[in-house]
Amino acid sequence: PPSVSSLCLGPVHGALDYRHLSCARNLRTLTSIDTFMLDAEIRDLVLSPTIRTIRRVYTSGDRVPLAFDQLGYVDTAPVLEKLEIVCVAATEKDAAVILENAASGYDYDRSRVVLTSMSHMHNGTADHIAVFHREWSTSPLV
Repeated sequence: PPSVSSLCLGPVHGALDYRHLSCARNLRTLTSIDTFMLDAEIRDLVLSPTIRTIRRVYTSGDRVPLAFDQLGYVDTAPVLEKLEIVCVAATEKDAAVILENAASGYDYDRSRVVLTSMSHMHNGTADHIAVFHREWSTSPLV
């Protein structure tokens, strides 16, 4: 619906053409989970006149570099306040190491690009969906 201001897609979603979303005028936050997004998709999202936060969430460490390869677009984003790269692993420490390794060699705006480490453990079991549900249910947006 046009009134949607926060959208979460995934795990894995198809092509995303921001310009054709009925909620594009009101969209402030976009979360994409476990996806490869084309450069054109990322460019359109960061250059949008409404999106303030983009979250790229990865539940597999080998996909994290995909987000770093597209950080150049953030420098030209007019209203984007934050691009968050989230890595989910067995422990927050494991996720932090993955993010640090992926970030090495990249020069990016650390005031706008935020690296977040999360554990996928929930009640003693690896459960990505429960982790995201917990995060969503405790969010100030809910």
